[in-house]
Amino acid sequence: MGREAREMMSNPKIYAMLATLTTLVYDYSITLGQEVDLVWSRPFTFGTGLFFVTRYLPFIDLPITVSAYSSFNEDITAEECLRRIRTATVLQMVGICVAQLILVLRTIAIWERKLTVIVSLAVLYWLAVSCSVYVVVLFLKTLRFQKWPFQPCTTSHVDKIIFVDFVIILLMETVVVGLTGLKALKHTWWKSSSWIIHLYKRGFIYFLLIFMASVVNLLLLLLAPDNYKLIFTDAQRVLHSILCNRVILMILAQKEKVVQPLAVRSNEDTHWRFARPTSMIETALDLDIFTSPAETPNNSRTKLTSDLGGKRDSSLRTLQCVTP
Repeated sequence: MGREAREMMSNPKIYAMLATLTTLVYDYSITLGQEVDLVWSRPFTFGTGLFFVTRYLPFIDLPITVSAYSSFNEDITAEECLRRIRTATVLQMVGICVAQLILVLRTIAIWERKLTVIVSLAVLYWLAVSCSVYVVVLFLKTLRFQKWPFQPCTTSHVDKIIFVDFVIILLMETVVVGLTGLKALKHTWWKSSSWIIHLYKRGFIYFLLIFMASVVNLLLLLLAPDNYKLIFTDAQRVLHSILCNRVILMILAQKEKVVQPLAVRSNEDTHWRFARPTSMIETALDLDIFTSPAETPNNSRTKLTSDLGGKRDSSLRTLQCVTP
């Protein structure tokens, strides 16, 4: 290995980025089949748009970051480094905001679109995004790079104000986990189907991983040298994308298994419930996300009511609550 390569690989950011990129590509390779089967065959909606943004945006912003920190081009200037990192940071912020929006919509759906939950989470999300945008703008204005031999992009100054962004993410995740936990206790109390319990368990594990990533970033920003402060930001951004998409794919996979069989079931299950009327707010929030026109909640209710005499399985009731 030449001197240039050795000097470049001495930058710790490169190892973190390569590990993150490898994780992203690996996860994509093992979940692409599910995506093709469960998402590509459906009409394009607002929900599928959110899914594709959080799914594919990392394949744009992460290579931009890699191109800045691992470039062998000695002619790259500190100004060019700053432009690339600013572009990647903005895209990362968009990706995290979209992932948070999906999780907020999931929480609203789990709470059966109650008005108080809708208003509370909508206000909280708007405040979080507004504060995040303001903090990121201030951070990017103060971010500085210096040119070292064979290390084109070396951070020379990182404003600790960016830690506010990670605090905001922690607060949002805490609220979402808290609301999900309250609903999980209720579902567990009423002995919901095993897949619902599995969904909550997976959800808590995912939230815990993202929470831990936020804590790591906070500690690095407050305690680490400038060249190490941003070493884990790409990993947290990719974690948001991977884990959020896995939750969506798991819900869609269960929907494929449950909706059709329940349409022809008899009264073998004693836990039937009457369908709840769909309000205007519920209809507006549903937006046919991940559902074809023939599989909308209203059509599903009509079909099952006709086939089953106005009764329905509790597992389908719960499934429609957590499927946008």
